[in-house]
Amino acid sequence: MLELRDISKSFNSTRLLSRVSLRLEDGESIMLYGKSGEGKTTLMKIIASYIEPDEGSVLIDGREKSKLEKGSVVYISQNALGSFDPRFKIEKSLKEAFYSKKSKKSDFDAESHFRELSLPLSLIMKRPYELSGGEISRVALIRGILLSPSVLILDETGRSLNQEDAKALLSYALKSIGPRSNLIYVTHEEEKAPIKLKSFTLSKGKLI
Repeated sequence: MLELRDISKSFNSTRLLSRVSLRLEDGESIMLYGKSGEGKTTLMKIIASYIEPDEGSVLIDGREKSKLEKGSVVYISQNALGSFDPRFKIEKSLKEAFYSKKSKKSDFDAESHFRELSLPLSLIMKRPYELSGGEISRVALIRGILLSPSVLILDETGRSLNQEDAKALLSYALKSIGPRSNLIYVTHEEEKAPIKLKSFTLSKGKLI
């Protein structure tokens, strides 16, 4: 369960978020719409602890974020490449995510994930910068799923994909997250949403 309580944030005296509140029950997934500059990414980064709010709090399963283990919230942006260490091959990054939540005796198998997202398994032997924008977005999602987060945020993650691949990405995410986890899919183009979910719009600092 994810709960936002009266989140406010200003930059350079400009009020971007004004007492934003939201409650998602266990297993609930939503879409968040809003024009560019309305504060969607700022709100998502507050949930992911990249930015601190001026006021308000974020609770996950009734607990403050500071009391949660690393990886409880996974945030994947449009520029997913920046979240990978360029020194390491994709295989290493995925294994680190997998074994952060699994026993070392568990067998790591990426094939089913890659197949479902129409990715060649040979990509695991490449480094992040060798992948296209669409490929790295899907690989970032696989890594996010392997971390078994309580909250998964896809912030314009499928923007570089065609409609069919974007739909496959979101379908995979919805199917693969835990039964009690929350997913937030962020986009500024409502008409291009690959799948229709319960939706909210961020406008003039308010969630409607």
